[in-house]
Amino acid sequence: MTTAASLGFRMDQQIVEHQLRQAQDVLQRRQDQIDKTAGLTNTSEMTNRLVCMLRTQLADMRQSRDTWREKAETAQRLLAKERADETVEPKATNGAAT
Repeated sequence: MTTAASLGFRMDQQIVEHQLRQAQDVLQRRQDQIDKTAGLTNTSEMTNRLVCMLRTQLADMRQSRDTWREKAETAQRLLAKERADETVEPKATNGAAT
C-alpha cells in the first residue's frame, strides 16, 4: 500500500534524477564545446572546473533527497501512529461492557 508521503518521495526522487541528467547533459555539451575550441591544457582545466561544479550540484541534490527521505519517513511513522490510535477501542465510562 502506497501512502501519499511515499508517492511524494518518489516524485522528489524523480525530480532529483532528472536534475542530475540535466547537469550531466550540460557537462557533456560544455565538454564538446571545449573540445572544439580549446587545446588540451584548457580542456583539462575546464573539465576540472566543471567536475567540481557537478560535484557541488550533486551534493546539494543528495542533501535535498535526504531531507525529503526524512520527511517521508516521519510522515509514515505519524500515519502509522494515527492508524494505531484509531484502532484502539474507546473505554466505557458508565461501567457497562460494550
